[in-house]
This record gives sequence, structure tokens and C-alpha cells, in this order.
Amino acid sequence: MSLESINWGDAPTWTGAIFAAAAAAFTFITLRSQRQQLGEQRTFIGEQLVNLQAERDALAAAARDRRSAQARQVTLRTRLVIGPDGPDAGDCYLQAVVSNGSDRPITDVDVEFGDLTADQVQATRVPDHRIVDVPCGIGPRQAYQFASKDSSMDYVEEIAVTSVFTDASGVAWRLTEDNFLSEI
Repeated sequence: MSLESINWGDAPTWTGAIFAAAAAAFTFITLRSQRQQLGEQRTFIGEQLVNLQAERDALAAAARDRRSAQARQVTLRTRLVIGPDGPDAGDCYLQAVVSNGSDRPITDVDVEFGDLTADQVQATRVPDHRIVDVPCGIGPRQAYQFASKDSSMDYVEEIAVTSVFTDASGVAWRLTEDNFLSEI
């Protein structure tokens, strides 16, 4: 078969075939480009989701910090007090001072001395040492002192002291003697 025996057709058919091939190539290139753009957009959206999650976590941490800001300014200090008759006479008790270092009052203040109950009559304001009824609240920059009932030295030394109070936002908190704060 020689080149002269092949029917090459006419010019319009060839022109149409060339344009169809060009359109198919253009379509292929366009689809490949769009696939690449979609991949880039997916990568960008994934990065944005990571950024949004990081921002959400930061905002949540800031909200938790604001929620506990006042409560973190409340402290609990304890000490063992031995009466004049000495430790062997069962004349020992624990003294706890709850200090509100914030600029807003705390309410529903209670001190728990393990199994012993607080001798609530001995709650006093610090530093002026006026005896007061059980304080339903402690004002800004004030402190109250609580005392456990008298007990033996061996028993008193093993007691865990905690304070429970409500902040100005109405959130209840528990504070241990080593100042570990937890929301109730």
C-alpha cells in the first residue's frame, strides 16, 4: 500500500478532526488543572480547620481562666494549735484561715476539718480578731479564721482541711489546704 492509494479525505474533515483533538486536549488540561486546584483548596481548608481548632481551644482556655480568676485569689492556710495544757491533754485543734484576695465577695464559705466539724463560734475576722457568726460570705480583701473542735494531737495531725465557697459568679469551688482548687 502506497501513500497515493490511501484516501486522505477532504480538508474540512481534517480541520474538524484537528479542532476535535485540540478540544479534547484542552478539556484534559482543564480537568487536570481543576483537580490540582481542588487538591490545593482541600489542603487550605484543612489548614484553616487546624487554625480554627487552635483558636477555639485558646478561647476555651481563656474562658476557663476568666471563670476561675476570682476563685484562684482565695487561699487557705492551716496550722496546728496546741493549748496551754499541752498535746497530751487533748488540747489541740486546727486553725484555718480563708483569705479572699479578690475585689469581689465570696459566699457560702465553709471549712471542713476531715471528720471534725468546725467550731463555728470561733470564726473570727482577721486581722482584727472580732468574733463573728459563721460568715455567709467573706468580703473583698478580707480573711476569716476557723477552728476545729479540740481533739488529740495524733488525730488532728492526720486531718485534711478543705474549704468550700461560692464565687461572685455563682460557681461553687473546693479548696484544699495545699491550695488545689477544683470546681464542684
